[in-house]
Amino acid sequence: MTDPTTLYRQLIIENSKCTTHVGPLPSATGSATLHNPLCGDTVTLHVQVDESGVVLAARFEAFGCAIAKAVASLMIEHVTGQPIERVKSWIERSHAAVQGDDQLGFAELTGMAHLPARQRCATLPWDALAAALDEGAGHDA
Repeated sequence: MTDPTTLYRQLIIENSKCTTHVGPLPSATGSATLHNPLCGDTVTLHVQVDESGVVLAARFEAFGCAIAKAVASLMIEHVTGQPIERVKSWIERSHAAVQGDDQLGFAELTGMAHLPARQRCATLPWDALAAALDEGAGHDA
């Protein structure tokens, strides 16, 4: 039987190298950049939301640790095609998830419970997404 910590590490390593969702998004309706001064991570999130409030696309640019990059990549997989209301609910629960409260069912977050010093790395992309959605709310989609 494989150790859950080993599976978690594999999830982070594999997804931190994924470049599918990396780069600018010319059609973005909102973008935001957040920085974690404790470790130096910086995440920029670009999001495109249609008139009906569905996330059509998202991309990110990240500098820093594998955790922030992996979570950003996996997060985009989860939110693309989802209504903003659902996405905002997930954002609100992301901080509890990194502490082991598995309300979301996202292994990339709940696996952070054993690494309290790195929990901010895992929530930074979610917070950047929230800021990008807020920034985009003032624009016509």
